[in-house]
Amino acid sequence: MPTRIFEIAAYLTFGPMKKISSDAATVSSKVSLALVFAALVLTSLIEATVCIVKHENPLALALLAGLAGAVLMFGRKFVWNLADTVYDCGDSLLVQRGPLKEIIPFANIVDASLRISSRPAMVTVSLAIPGRLGSAFAFVPSDTNWLLPFSRSGYPHELRERARIAKSARSIHS
Repeated sequence: MPTRIFEIAAYLTFGPMKKISSDAATVSSKVSLALVFAALVLTSLIEATVCIVKHENPLALALLAGLAGAVLMFGRKFVWNLADTVYDCGDSLLVQRGPLKEIIPFANIVDASLRISSRPAMVTVSLAIPGRLGSAFAFVPSDTNWLLPFSRSGYPHELRERARIAKSARSIHS
């Protein structure tokens, strides 16, 4: 419900907006990572119990702990930083990740790139001036085609072009 209130308030502030992020892909990515991490932690606890009871070498436990750490690092880098929703407001992006909400003017965008090596494909937006979401944020574009594994989203090119136009307009006015 709070997200819906946020959408209504944003609409009243900015007018018509276009949602350019995919909810389903973001949620499924975060849930999948949480399930994998939970399974690794559970397996590590079982292995630790077996090692203690049987007085065995805890090498398997060390390997599982290392694997759990790798999954955690992967999650921090690729999944947990995903924006929940991204709206195109015309001259800015409205980005929400958890309780954080930020308005990002196109003039603040340095680069937008598509990472197709990940599933689902993600758009990463780098910022000139870091905000509350950091110096970059990522989102799963709504035009992602799940049936075509190497399909490309048009959003990175469009965001780069609009950022270039916003910067040139700002330099003309100053």
